[in-house]
Amino acid sequence: MDYYYEILYFLINEINTALIVILDEIDFLKSDDILYSFIRAISNGKFTGRQFISFIGLSNSLKFEEKLDQRVLSSIGFEKFRFLSYNMMIFIIF
Repeated sequence: MDYYYEILYFLINEINTALIVILDEIDFLKSDDILYSFIRAISNGKFTGRQFISFIGLSNSLKFEEKLDQRVLSSIGFEKFRFLSYNMMIFIIF
């Protein structure tokens, strides 16, 4: 996976852009390693300028963040939006 992360970081730097990833049913991720890797990319010096990666996660679970690893929770910043008519929670992670 490190190889693929490095290629992605290289492309983001080369194009000088940001990446926004939208994950429907984010609560079905088998592991939150991908969230941790992308959240830590800036502090680990993976970008050469103002590039970044953000996630928009959609979940029907109101308790999604409770199952996240403590490493992710300590590094993450997110806003939650609740749509009552759909009983869906949206997490915007930055």
